[in-house]
Amino acid sequence: MDIEFDADAILTNELIDAFAPVKLKMSVFDLQNIDPGSCSSWTEMRLLHLIKKSDLLNIFGPQVGLPDPTKVIAQLEDFTTTFFCTAAKTSIGEIASMLLPRNTTCLNMILGLSELMENADLQIPAASHNVRLRLKKDVLVQDRLRKIVKRMEYEHKDQVVIPRHMYKQLRKGIKDNTHPEMNIDVNFMI
Repeated sequence: MDIEFDADAILTNELIDAFAPVKLKMSVFDLQNIDPGSCSSWTEMRLLHLIKKSDLLNIFGPQVGLPDPTKVIAQLEDFTTTFFCTAAKTSIGEIASMLLPRNTTCLNMILGLSELMENADLQIPAASHNVRLRLKKDVLVQDRLRKIVKRMEYEHKDQVVIPRHMYKQLRKGIKDNTHPEMNIDVNFMI
């Protein structure tokens, strides 16, 4: 019998832009033996703030009074590349990069691996040796990763990650300078 199950939670006593958000995800394997109250059933995941470079240049920059938005974009591009390419230099990242097209960004590869692990139907245990083995040997896992990353390459085209301190500055600048009728979007990736 197939069981559809999605257990996600964000626990906080603050507004989402007031802290470094944490998403707790309950393991969906071996449901009959899981105690939701035990810490071992939950894993912590960080939230990412993504923004299109054109939005930062054309909307956020002028609204918050950034003197040189192109310089900020260059810094964010460098931060995004450095952060995610460092994360990609793991044994899992090296295997994943061999499965994906050469022009795949480190950001989308890491986010794709994260989403792959959430595919309960694949039942990939979180231990790194299991992930490596499944990436090397399981064609279904390989194909799923390729599909996820291809979608992400489209969805995150020309986006950069905003570090928490800069996100707070942008939110404050928007609050102080935005007209009430203006609607500005920021994407949250988990």
